[in-house]
Amino acid sequence: MVYDNMNEKPNDQLISAYIQENVREIKRISTGHINQSFFIKGDNTYIIQALNKKLFLEHQDSLISNYLCYRSACEKYNTDNSDDYEFPVWLKDNEDRYFHCDINGNIWRMYRYIPSDDAEYKNVDIYEIGRGLWKLHFILKSCAGIKSIRTVSHLHDLSYYYKEYLYQNEKTVKRISDIDKVIKNNIDKYIKIKVPDGSIIHGDAKMSNMIIREGRVAGFIDLDTIMAGSLYDDIADCVRSCCMDNEGNMINHSFDSFIKGYEDASGSGFTQDSMNLIINNIEKNRFMLGLRYYIDYLSGRDYFSEEYPGQTLNKATKLLLS
Repeated sequence: MVYDNMNEKPNDQLISAYIQENVREIKRISTGHINQSFFIKGDNTYIIQALNKKLFLEHQDSLISNYLCYRSACEKYNTDNSDDYEFPVWLKDNEDRYFHCDINGNIWRMYRYIPSDDAEYKNVDIYEIGRGLWKLHFILKSCAGIKSIRTVSHLHDLSYYYKEYLYQNEKTVKRISDIDKVIKNNIDKYIKIKVPDGSIIHGDAKMSNMIIREGRVAGFIDLDTIMAGSLYDDIADCVRSCCMDNEGNMINHSFDSFIKGYEDASGSGFTQDSMNLIINNIEKNRFMLGLRYYIDYLSGRDYFSEEYPGQTLNKATKLLLS
């Protein structure tokens, strides 16, 4: 059995609670900010995740309820449309539970790995990304049971993050004056931007959470953030991941392709007011993400994992100052 260099890793006792296979390799997945994830290679391939207890310890029942609702909606969509839309299939442990608590108090979940044709998303048609996001939103319309459940209460809540920033701002000496100035000069403008809510959304609809098959979006993963919210926030998250360059500047032809894909899939176009709100909300969400990275830097909480020291501050600087 091969392990990569990790402090926390799933052991044989944990894995055997879910599967009875000859496990040949366990490898940590470096991407993802919320849960700690690993590839498990045995007779088949799986993903096993240690849940972020700060976010989800008190919401395990809600996560299960949301998952079952989403799985049911996907199954119905596939039946009604003769489609094979992909979704994670959670496994139950040897005590018939989706979540397994190990001897150290860590909470784990395992599901079958769903391969993607283009893991690095280098050859994806942005038009198809727009179509794929609309399909997800169409499926989520039938998940009415999720409306009352919000597992991450502050996601997309700029007022919440600004309060967190003010709290950190009072107690730290690590402040960056140029960033503080940008926040001060823009916070009121962005807080005033309001988007229609009440829809069911993914909550983190970035391209890396998509399953790509033959150039099209065949499904989504990382579903713990599914909640009642605004379609405009999902659109903003998606656009930021597929229509912006490394400096955070919009690539106009990619944005146009994304919007056309979403409109064509839905069968209707956005009004000019809707387009203005989409663009304003993209700017707001970019500002909010930069603020979150900056808060992480100020607090030292490490909510966002770093591939190298200082990456969190670098991301905050790029998003807020460029």
